[in-house]
Amino acid sequence: MYTKRIEPLQSRILIALLLFTVFPICGFGKKKNVLPPVMDSIQAARFMDSIHRLYLNEVDFIIDRIENTYISGRRGMSDEEWNRRVKIARSKAVQSNNKWEYLYNWSYLGALIQDKHFDFPDGGVYNRYRIFIENDSILPLWVQTWKDGTVYNVKDYTGVIPAHAQILSVNGLDAQETALKNRMMFPGEETYAMAWMNTSDETDPRGWNAFANFFLMRGYQPPFKVVYKAQDSDRPDTVVLNGMARGDIYKEFKKSGDKHRVRVSIGSHLRPIKYRNMKDGIGVLSINGMWGKRYAPLILFHRDWRYPRMLRRAMRRIDRDKIENLIIDLSICSGGMIENVYKTLDYFTDCPVNRTEIYRVTDDNREIVQALMSNDLLTPKADRRRLSDLVGGMKSGTLFRTDTLFSMQYQPRPRKHSYRGNVYILTGHPTYSAAQILVQYFQHLGIGRVAGQHCGGFTEVTSGSAPNIPLPRNSDMPFWVPVGKLALFSGREDSYRYPPVDIPIDHPFEEWLKRENRSLDRLIGMIRNGTAAASASGPASPK
Repeated sequence: MYTKRIEPLQSRILIALLLFTVFPICGFGKKKNVLPPVMDSIQAARFMDSIHRLYLNEVDFIIDRIENTYISGRRGMSDEEWNRRVKIARSKAVQSNNKWEYLYNWSYLGALIQDKHFDFPDGGVYNRYRIFIENDSILPLWVQTWKDGTVYNVKDYTGVIPAHAQILSVNGLDAQETALKNRMMFPGEETYAMAWMNTSDETDPRGWNAFANFFLMRGYQPPFKVVYKAQDSDRPDTVVLNGMARGDIYKEFKKSGDKHRVRVSIGSHLRPIKYRNMKDGIGVLSINGMWGKRYAPLILFHRDWRYPRMLRRAMRRIDRDKIENLIIDLSICSGGMIENVYKTLDYFTDCPVNRTEIYRVTDDNREIVQALMSNDLLTPKADRRRLSDLVGGMKSGTLFRTDTLFSMQYQPRPRKHSYRGNVYILTGHPTYSAAQILVQYFQHLGIGRVAGQHCGGFTEVTSGSAPNIPLPRNSDMPFWVPVGKLALFSGREDSYRYPPVDIPIDHPFEEWLKRENRSLDRLIGMIRNGTAAASASGPASPK
């Protein structure tokens, strides 16, 4: 439990002066901590003990906020496993010799909650706050990791290790074990962590959870002794690689076109909505992001007009083409705006849907929850005001359901180009957040069958709208804790398991290794030969 430490004014001044000595403004490994010469060994030990208590207090503060503010408990984690991970996070705090080691050790806090909406520390924090610097010399490898944690080279920026080679060890550390540990510390479900790290984070040398930065954050310096096995070889080879400046790696990443290719693979350079007529009565509606990718309307009006317009145009073309079998491709859609989930449902059902949400209201987030109520454009203005007023008078720590005062149902609006043909929803491990909610609505309402690989998140999806909680010592660092979740998919037996797939489509290793996924082609083939309907009985995907 976090407790505020009270110290005499003189002690505070002394510590403030000493912090400039112990916390130099530099990158990890650039300077050694030099204790003031006036300190003897006992004084130095006492001083470091006081610093460690400050570190530990902040870590305990973070853990306390997770326990008492976070909406989704421990996400199915046992008390034993939770206590084990908390113990590790606390021990890393008191093992830190300086501020930079302490901040690096924040990565262990990511292992506490399997929810990417929790996202602490977030992927770019070390870059944005200049903790990582351009001339840091790091392992010059861009890698990807398979389900079992085995590590494969995508690109060696020194040109020595061939593409697709399996990395066995680095400086004596087992690569598979290291990758699994790194994945576990990613803030998010393991499946989503694998997908996101492979498509985005591992490619960017500026992100803390890249394989290369794992070694930097633990004090490993170049040269790097790498043991690897080429794709067509059974014999391991050993090579010694010099480090490369992360700035030089990032320049090469951009110059080579790899950055653009990666951004396309995660949908960030694609139109939010794209429709293609595949002939034979088959159409593909690709939803790459559930928002219109225009910031100004969101900031100024809390509205997104572009997504509904693009969806309307696509549905008009689907109607014109007389599509009999429609594939809604959400395989790389990592989310967007919840309002657009319901606007999409308008075209596929006339059944009312439950949109009740549950919030944990505390004194820290009360205004945030009230703002979410006030900006909910799907709720009548008078009802929004009633909900906001009710939240304003609640006792801190209250669990609040939005259907307390009235039914929270959404009645789909009749659309001119509604679709009632056969629907297949293609999902993948990057499918997350609002996209995953849409998938579960489709399943729940019987609109269509889900095909592909299961979504990256658990059945229970928390809100991406989370308050920024100031930290006691590092108040400029972002710390978000989700306070809401959709009630429809909460409290179920499978809340903390991956949602099921009706038509499982495997993603073969050989294809994955080449950074390809032909699940869409396979689904189209199954529809054409009539096996898609017959296959719609796949088991629920395991956790």
